[in-house]
Amino acid sequence: MTTLGLTDEQKLKYERDGYLVVEDVFDAAKVKELSDAADDFVKRSATMTNSDKSFHLEWRDNSSKPTLKRVSLPSAINPLFEKIHRDKKLLDIICDLIGPSVRYIQHNALFFNFPQGGSFPIKWHQDWTFWPHTNKDLVTGFLSIDDSSRENGCLQVIPGSHKGPFYNHFIEDKFASEINDPTFDPSQAVYVEVPAGGISFHHPFTVHGAAANQSDRSKRYFALSFTATDAWPLIGVVGKEEQLWGPVDWDRYCSTVVRGKASRFPRMEAIPVSLPVPFSTESIAPFFARESKSIHGNPKN
Repeated sequence: MTTLGLTDEQKLKYERDGYLVVEDVFDAAKVKELSDAADDFVKRSATMTNSDKSFHLEWRDNSSKPTLKRVSLPSAINPLFEKIHRDKKLLDIICDLIGPSVRYIQHNALFFNFPQGGSFPIKWHQDWTFWPHTNKDLVTGFLSIDDSSRENGCLQVIPGSHKGPFYNHFIEDKFASEINDPTFDPSQAVYVEVPAGGISFHHPFTVHGAAANQSDRSKRYFALSFTATDAWPLIGVVGKEEQLWGPVDWDRYCSTVVRGKASRFPRMEAIPVSLPVPFSTESIAPFFARESKSIHGNPKN
């Protein structure tokens, strides 16, 4: 089978820096489909006054109605987002990063970073703290629906941070979903600008975050994650309709295999693990708040 994955140079960059930008993964027509689908979610939320399990709203200062800030599991609502996980060009890239047999983590989300402060900052964190597995062959991608830049709060990463250490994400012995560690230095962050249709990929240990959008342009993106099929989650498998982790369920697991074969034999790797427990909607709420409780504060533009 002919593949259209990464060049050797791109692979080396990802191995060295822990992140990679690939432009034009999706063409303008597909970006338009995604944009229209995002607009439809906004319309559906227009009559809502409170968040539900899928639509997460935020009341802005001096506003008469809330703003939609994210949709959890859009893949369970609109099949377009489910199909994105199975796109051949995307999977060729994913397989070059984590191996020939992959499944996706049913934890995708669509983020709406509206202009003039219409979004929350993404706290400094490592994805590994949310979903530790038996090995670290995981990757997360942020698919840009709008051009992302420093001005509208693009992703920021610490190059090389995927090589360690794994930082503390607890505050007062409670899972805080953001780094709170005196050894962490956010001053080394770089801005990861991605044009619409492109995707930024990052390693599960890569430290990243994003400032709030203070520009006059929207920054919408679709976040999706993949693992090698022999990387088994230590806190269960998310089903198609679930919002949080569930039991280790074979059917749930197999339903998310998108290339290669499922595996009943977890590959074990000697890596640091800290379980995000207790894990609940309440425990991750601070991650989506505007204010940081960490000693490091929020990322800045």
